[in-house]
Amino acid sequence: MLMHSDTTAYPPVDMAFADLLKVLLKRKGLSGNKFATAAKTSSATVSLILSGQRSPPEDQENVWADALDLTGEERAAFITAYRDAKALAQPRARSRLEELQAEVNEVRAELVSVRETARLVVKVAQKSGVNFSKDILEALGLEDQIVE
Repeated sequence: MLMHSDTTAYPPVDMAFADLLKVLLKRKGLSGNKFATAAKTSSATVSLILSGQRSPPEDQENVWADALDLTGEERAAFITAYRDAKALAQPRARSRLEELQAEVNEVRAELVSVRETARLVVKVAQKSGVNFSKDILEALGLEDQIVE
């Protein structure tokens, strides 16, 4: 089990993976850049993880444990925390994807409404003798309204 200098067991259940990684980097005397090179990942990825903005990459826990030169219980605790961080991130990512899909659907519905409104405006204008250029009708997605 990893130990803080005050000899309390590490990592506590509520400690974020980012915090665990920060402690390990400090204990091993590694900068984020040096660790990124050893862990075969980008400095940007490590930076995002350390700031809590990203979860660790998929299936790299052993590579990262090797880069940190972890063994025994210390390695096992790290790999567990790594996998837990991945597991916690998946529902958040899925939830965000669902939010984005809902936003896309809303925009699509608005686009249909705008096109239908444009279609009506063009029809009324054409009945009044106003003709729109082919470019304008194509830009509005109203190719079927082009009068040759």
